[in-house]
Amino acid sequence: MNKIMGVSRKSKKIWYKPNVGANPTFEELMKQTTKNDAGRQSSKRVVVLNKLIMKNITDLMATGENSDKLIGYGLEISKVNIAGDYRSVNVYWMARKSEDDSQLDELLQNLSGPLRHELSRLRIMGEVPRIQFVKDKTYANIAAVDRLLNKADFGEDFVPTCRTLLNNHPTIFTKIDPEIKKRLKN
Repeated sequence: MNKIMGVSRKSKKIWYKPNVGANPTFEELMKQTTKNDAGRQSSKRVVVLNKLIMKNITDLMATGENSDKLIGYGLEISKVNIAGDYRSVNVYWMARKSEDDSQLDELLQNLSGPLRHELSRLRIMGEVPRIQFVKDKTYANIAAVDRLLNKADFGEDFVPTCRTLLNNHPTIFTKIDPEIKKRLKN
């Protein structure tokens, strides 16, 4: 009956890791502390907070107090990443309609404080971290490649097979002398 009630006469044996070699270094101790279950739980929390903050930020930017300032830019939030120490939130964005994003970047940096205030009213977390807007480079890189493809000369024998090459990609038809074609083939 004592065993069921939790009262035991025997003490529980504690296992200690054998100390092999010299005293552990600071780096080894840090590796041991990051491998525990609490780290795994906090990473799950970060993932959930990222999704929750992204949903609420996009909602507030679409319908909040400052939503009228963002109309016409084609702004899209692609990713939200909260820091592991919960001190800052990086919000990755891209704009489809503007060529020069410096004006939009400045506007977003000015709106980060009011957005943080609106998020704190929703009571997502105890203290809402500082919001930093970071331009997502993936869309900018895709747009740059698209502009280069628009300028490219694919030659007179070009037959587009890819859907991206079918849309608004002009081909330049230049007549090449048959002798030059033979030389090129050789």
